[in-house]
Amino acid sequence: MELLNGLHWIWMQMTFQVDWMDNVFWFVTLLTGILLVVEVVWPWRAQQSFRRKDWALDLVYLYLNLFIFSIAVDLVYRWLGRWVPMHWNILDLRTLPILVQLSAFFVLQDFLQWWVHRLLHLNKLLWRFHQVHHSVEQMGVASHFRYHWMENVFYKPTTLATLSIFAGVEPKFVVIVHAFTLVIGHLNHSNIQIDCGPLRYVFNSSTMHLLHHSRSHLRQGGVNFGLSLSCWDYLFGTAVNPVN
Repeated sequence: MELLNGLHWIWMQMTFQVDWMDNVFWFVTLLTGILLVVEVVWPWRAQQSFRRKDWALDLVYLYLNLFIFSIAVDLVYRWLGRWVPMHWNILDLRTLPILVQLSAFFVLQDFLQWWVHRLLHLNKLLWRFHQVHHSVEQMGVASHFRYHWMENVFYKPTTLATLSIFAGVEPKFVVIVHAFTLVIGHLNHSNIQIDCGPLRYVFNSSTMHLLHHSRSHLRQGGVNFGLSLSCWDYLFGTAVNPVN
């Protein structure tokens, strides 16, 4: 039944039967297409071919994980709903401006995801799943989605925990933050040179994330674990600044 529901949800997105804010399929498709064009016109590593190694495999992973994502989310929500209290309501931000609410949601979720990412590297069992993502040999925009489907399950509780902590979070906040993190993730894996300047101490970038995928750094335990924000790496001493 879950399989059929997942297929039906993807089909509804492909045929524009869902609200544009909920249409992850076409959002990711358009985002990927635009950044692929930018990679061709302004490549960071000019010697790297547009049809880099395993580029087609990455596109398969991209759409496979979009499909798996819809199923995994539903299963995780149902399971956690049975065992975990879903409304802790520790902080009520509803009286604050929307931008402040969005920023708080984004920062807390990213902080929790940073720790999940650390665990994926530190725990031998979890690393067996995460090493799929680190099998990429030539970075490109679509490599963002080359990961084991179980990572959807590992990361989803961070969103649920954030929703539980903040009282009265609007559903649209989840969609907006998810879209924003997708853009950053795509850029971080792309063959597009991005240096955030002084903001490098706050936001992750392709130059920092390339070092995260470096074989030499992986053998030493890993660096630059930030997904969207780099500040956690500077705070916990795992940052390697490409400028230096």
